[in-house]
Amino acid sequence: MRSVAADGGKEVWLDLFEGQEHRLFGPVAAREQNPLVITFLQMDVNEMGRLTGGAAGYFQQQIRKAFNEPTESEAVTVELDGRSLPATRITLRPFRDDPAIDRFPAFRDKAYVFTVADGVPGGVWQLVTRVPDPANGTLILEKSLTFEGVETKG
Repeated sequence: MRSVAADGGKEVWLDLFEGQEHRLFGPVAAREQNPLVITFLQMDVNEMGRLTGGAAGYFQQQIRKAFNEPTESEAVTVELDGRSLPATRITLRPFRDDPAIDRFPAFRDKAYVFTVADGVPGGVWQLVTRVPDPANGTLILEKSLTFEGVETKG
């Protein structure tokens, strides 16, 4: 984050992933939603579309609907700057009960795990997506982002 407007609006620059996956971009407006969540999910949706030849919009719609469905949640503790913070881990499985997912069965049990904590700037400590192998449940794909810190400039 480099600036905060008088109305509380922020401009955020994101530095995500490592290696070939590295992405650095901004500014992204941050007023009511954390742009990191939107960016992470959009990158994931685009990748699912690319991997399957399916429409990214379909995956996006199912994820959006999952935010309005009952979710799994649990109280956890996270570490940030040597401090323990109370947090909540929320798990969404947007494709589990979707009959149309038969076209993309590898994603039926795909999970999105959001760990949020009031003590973390922006509220998001970690985002994870996991895809287990439908045949045996072993993990075949995982991507995650974990909050490391804020750099404020000028």
